[in-house]
Amino acid sequence: ENKQVSWLPSYGPEMRGGTANCSVIVSDEPIGSPIVGKPDVLVAMNLPSLDKYESTVVSGGMIFLDSSLIERKVQRDDVKVFYIPATKLASDNGMPTLANMIIVGKILGESGAFNTDSINAALGKVISARHADMLDFNLKALQLGKDNEEVTEMEIKITKASVLKEKPDSSTLGFGKIFTDHMFFMDWNSETGWTNARIVPFENISLHPASTVLHYGSEIFEGLKAYRTKEGKVQLFRPIENIRRMNRSADRLCLPQIPEDLALQVLEAFVELEQDWTPSAEGTSLYLRPFMIGNDETLGVHAVHNATYVIIASPVGSYYKEGINPVKIMIEDEDVRAVRGGTGYAKCGGNYAASNRAGERAERKGYSQVLWLDGVERKYIEEVGAMNVMF
Repeated sequence: ENKQVSWLPSYGPEMRGGTANCSVIVSDEPIGSPIVGKPDVLVAMNLPSLDKYESTVVSGGMIFLDSSLIERKVQRDDVKVFYIPATKLASDNGMPTLANMIIVGKILGESGAFNTDSINAALGKVISARHADMLDFNLKALQLGKDNEEVTEMEIKITKASVLKEKPDSSTLGFGKIFTDHMFFMDWNSETGWTNARIVPFENISLHPASTVLHYGSEIFEGLKAYRTKEGKVQLFRPIENIRRMNRSADRLCLPQIPEDLALQVLEAFVELEQDWTPSAEGTSLYLRPFMIGNDETLGVHAVHNATYVIIASPVGSYYKEGINPVKIMIEDEDVRAVRGGTGYAKCGGNYAASNRAGERAERKGYSQVLWLDGVERKYIEEVGAMNVMF
């Protein structure tokens, strides 16, 4: 297409996981210098790169980032941002080394600056015949990027409580007994997807008597925490991992998954509104409980067509009355927690309800928790109900 192209790579000691970069210029005119100080397009494949170069992009420019590896949002509102889960897409499609090509595909699709035939021909020239199989992979990666549907930020309607509750004394906090002023809702149906994101005053939930969750247990949940730092800031601990685990649970129970970027957006918005509820005393935190229910108003047994996603929050201390001290554990050799092919890996209410019988037996005998054995031999250690176990 008679374009002039220059590229200036910078591979220093920062290369591994750092801010190694390559400046690229594509122009219809001769290029005087390959140095780019104010790019109109930024591709950020990791957080250090976004942190370093976000401010350099010209106003009106574009930022493409790998949302599989970068959890934070772009802070600027004068650039167009594209969140592409490139690493995840590459891994899921059997091309783990081509996340960069997926983002290139997105750039090509959004800019419309190059003819597809020209791109394909150029790749055919730079990929040698003995690596011809890689040509197909690269072309597929470009197409994945072009076809990737951009998850834009959802508008969240906020209705604040007219009267705020009194914050509790940190020394009196137990677990999950006190709740904040607000809660988050978002609706889903099989035709429109996720809609109607809203934060409202904490209230009871109204359900139809035939709601799917009440009859067939179409429900999943998560649990994570926000902490207040010594500097007074509120931080979340690896929320993306909880989001991914919730999506795995949703897949197992035929509930809708939530795009990672959207799930992180609404979680951060909710925590920001309720941040004053995050205690600062040692051993305390703001516990966050996202959950999803199927709420079809019918008694038929099928994958749900309507669902509701909710987040509530509770300032908490230690889960156990003993605090951070040794607790007594009972080995359960009758009931089992999980079996191969079951739902043990999913955080769904039925799993926990079924574990209560052993928990009640343990409590009557003076134990705090149950250590579960495997579901086949009943002799290999699986897990402890509400904590980690290590040897």
